[in-house]
Amino acid sequence: MSVLTDLRQLRGEVETVLAKHESAKSVADFAKYADDPAGFMREVLRCEPIEMQVQMAERVRDHTRTIVVTANALGKDWVTARIAFVVGVRTLRPRHSARPHGTAGARHPCA
Repeated sequence: MSVLTDLRQLRGEVETVLAKHESAKSVADFAKYADDPAGFMREVLRCEPIEMQVQMAERVRDHTRTIVVTANALGKDWVTARIAFVVGVRTLRPRHSARPHGTAGARHPCA
C-alpha cells in the first residue's frame, strides 16, 4: 500500500470512530431500562432472549440472590453475561442520595 492509500484508510477509520462517538449514549439514556432487563437486551444489546432467559433476568432484577436450575444448553452463560451488563448499567444510573444530611463522610458500621 502507498502512504496515500494508508492515509485515506486511516481517515475513513477516524471518521467512523468520530461518528460513533457523537451518537454515543450516556448512562442517563438507559434509565428507562432500569426495570426492563429484557427491553435492554433487545433494544440496546440487539439480542433476543428466550422466555426462560427473560425470567432469569427479571428474577435477578427483583431479588438480591437468585438460583437457576435448568437443563444443559439453555443459554445460562449467554444470559448471565447480558444480565451482568444490565446490572452494571443499572448501578451507574444517576440517583439521589439516600443519606441523611451530615452523614456524607460516615463509614458504614460493617466497614
